[in-house]
Amino acid sequence: SAATWREKAQALGNYVQSHIRYVDIEIGIGGFQPHAAGDIYHHQYGDCKDKAALLSTMVREVGIPSYLALAQVYRGVVTPEFASAITFNHAILAIPLPADIPVQDFTAVVDSAKLGKLLFFDPTSDYTPFGALPAYEQENYVLVATPQGGELIRLPLSTPATNRLVRTARLELHADGSLSGSVDETTYGSMATDERDRLLSSNATDRTKALESFLGSFLRGFHLMQASEDNINQLSEPLTLHYQFTADRYAKSAGDLLIVRPRVLGEKATDAAEGDDPRKFPVAYEQASIQTDDIEISLPPGFVVDDIPSPTKAETSFASYTSQIQVTGNKIRYTRTYQVKQVLVPLEKIEEFRKFNRQIAADERSNVVLRRGPQ
Repeated sequence: SAATWREKAQALGNYVQSHIRYVDIEIGIGGFQPHAAGDIYHHQYGDCKDKAALLSTMVREVGIPSYLALAQVYRGVVTPEFASAITFNHAILAIPLPADIPVQDFTAVVDSAKLGKLLFFDPTSDYTPFGALPAYEQENYVLVATPQGGELIRLPLSTPATNRLVRTARLELHADGSLSGSVDETTYGSMATDERDRLLSSNATDRTKALESFLGSFLRGFHLMQASEDNINQLSEPLTLHYQFTADRYAKSAGDLLIVRPRVLGEKATDAAEGDDPRKFPVAYEQASIQTDDIEISLPPGFVVDDIPSPTKAETSFASYTSQIQVTGNKIRYTRTYQVKQVLVPLEKIEEFRKFNRQIAADERSNVVLRRGPQ
């Protein structure tokens, strides 16, 4: 009963995505040939090629053509020079986009010279909104099957601004070194998809344990006071996680000084390219993204800022990082922006990658020194 092309395609895509359970049984020809669409619909389960085949049949019933597409969930496996069907391990759907549908409404559109504008959709990815692709399929190859033959297509990489993490913390430091306050973390795009997958695949107890494990990586003697989520079931909306905590002995005391790490939560530096053995493969990021932190810490009465670290700026072709600390009244504010522009760092840039991450690690270890003022 939907009135428009988009409403029809999205309703059917969401149905197969959320109602057809994923069950993977690859015995004999079942590893290559999907079941009949009627059987998949009747039993309400199937694997990736079953779900793609069912969705293809359902959209055809409402006048929307589509093509099955062989995909690969790992980058670097498929080579354009010899894209053998055996190198693919997944199946998704390619839907020709009508000329009157705005392309900018979607991030998973490819303009093919032979097939025109194609919208790609993965009905196996439970929490990816219609018109987008999961991160592992971006910047990767698919083989689109048509009656006239196959076409190898490279799927697009979402812009960094599409996939964002915005962390905002308003905290209070106490004279005994303890820290308390609230944090909001909002994710967008594929970062929201990944976070939804983690949260909705867990019960309430496991969600709490996961958040406590995250906090335990950065805080000693902490206590999680409260946690909640917004828009957890609205796939097209940003997902926000709210939580409050207290942490004992966060700041180190040295006479009249308190030594505070302003980067309270989150870690961007990686040692993926460290080690004595020469690296044989590129470094892979999960997705292009922009991740920001805005952490404001109110100082305890009687303390003033004695020393702050210099700003950090690191720029490469594949990623960038900036941070700074500002002092306003009795508050220090630590802000930083981490942007991933490319998902693969080639071997010839590994030394640059090491230097980049060492700069980030140094910033993440830096401290603000507070001094007790005259009483």
